[in-house]
Amino acid sequence: MSNSFFRKDKKEPIDEKILEKVKSMLVEQLEVAPDKVTLESRIVEDLGADSLDTVELIMALEDAFNLEISDEDAEKLLTVREVVEYLQKKVANKQEQKDRTQ
Repeated sequence: MSNSFFRKDKKEPIDEKILEKVKSMLVEQLEVAPDKVTLESRIVEDLGADSLDTVELIMALEDAFNLEISDEDAEKLLTVREVVEYLQKKVANKQEQKDRTQ
């Protein structure tokens, strides 16, 4: 399904497995209470991440999901929802490519 079918103001359904993994990583890395991490939480402003934390988080996400996140993309990931939606798309694209080569 093409992304052009989605309006920008419509929120994507959230993959709970990805959300839980991201939430767990944020709680562990930033040492915040689990209830502070919501879809709308801003990683820097609400969860207290500094620039080193964000770099480490991107590296941890790349390892956990076995994918690459460009610096340009990383700069756009400001909320937990944006991180989860981004990962969902990357994982889906990766699976589509794998399916095509089989």
